[in-house]
Amino acid sequence: MVLYRLGDAIDTLSQITRVVTQVYRENGRAEHDLNSYLQPLQERSRTDSLDDSDHHYLAGLLGRPLPADNGSATGLYDWGRSEAEHPDLPEVVNTRACLYALRASGSEEPETVFASLNEPTRAVARAVAQHLLPPCDDDLP
Repeated sequence: MVLYRLGDAIDTLSQITRVVTQVYRENGRAEHDLNSYLQPLQERSRTDSLDDSDHHYLAGLLGRPLPADNGSATGLYDWGRSEAEHPDLPEVVNTRACLYALRASGSEEPETVFASLNEPTRAVARAVAQHLLPPCDDDLP
């Protein structure tokens, strides 16, 4: 269900982006400017399979060691590590909390998954996990 909702969110954001782009285009914004803002070379289809960069970014964000198959994705590992070093930034708190909540939703002891998180991230992770866990599970405060 989480992936289904994320897919819907991506579709909605994509539609908003196209509408805003068209407004700018109609108001005379240069195509070069629009492309520099939209960064089309960075776009990936959500049907693309995961690649090393996804694994490396996740490892960096979660403070795991760099995977042995580091290939060319060490920059994304470093980016994840950099974000992990600033755990109080709202986007980092929310990203880490969601990742840990997803992990906790498949765990027998969800609270142990949150043990290494700082308190703001732990609070968000618990809140997210409560929506992912079955309704009969009362283990989370």
